[in-house]
Amino acid sequence: MASIWDTPEGKLGKEGENWVLKWRRDAGIYVMPATDYSGTDGTHAPMIRTWREKIVLPDFYCAKGGVSWWDEAKSKSEPLKWRMHGGKLYHGIEKRQLGHYLRVNEITGLPVGLVVYEQCSGTYLYLKNFLHIEPVVLGNGRIKGGASDGAEMVNYARSDFKEIAHAPSKTN
Repeated sequence: MASIWDTPEGKLGKEGENWVLKWRRDAGIYVMPATDYSGTDGTHAPMIRTWREKIVLPDFYCAKGGVSWWDEAKSKSEPLKWRMHGGKLYHGIEKRQLGHYLRVNEITGLPVGLVVYEQCSGTYLYLKNFLHIEPVVLGNGRIKGGASDGAEMVNYARSDFKEIAHAPSKTN
């Protein structure tokens, strides 16, 4: 079976994770990656555990000057445009992941930020402490296509994100 990193979605995801790691380190932030993922069902992702519970971690533990937080990195080919919401644009994560990140926040007391690489615009977006923002479920809540095909999704308005950078142009 091919690795998730060999798929177009996996390569795009890894590109986004690598950029977040560099962005944080360039800012003098100490970063512990928790991105060593293997498997397709979330059972091989980095976790914190008790005998009864396994909780998937966000991609990066970050710390600087006595302050620490988690960052989750997502790479999206483009935002979702939802006609029923006045054509607003959204980026989402799997509902399953949100549940894990809420538990991580509850256990560690640390906020979780969401970094999205938007491939169509070449823009990196950041939603600080996104767990305190009520997500939107669009349509039946299930995504079609991509790495999350068939998964229940929760979404955040693109307008709530802060643009933090633009990807360097790729020359052929």
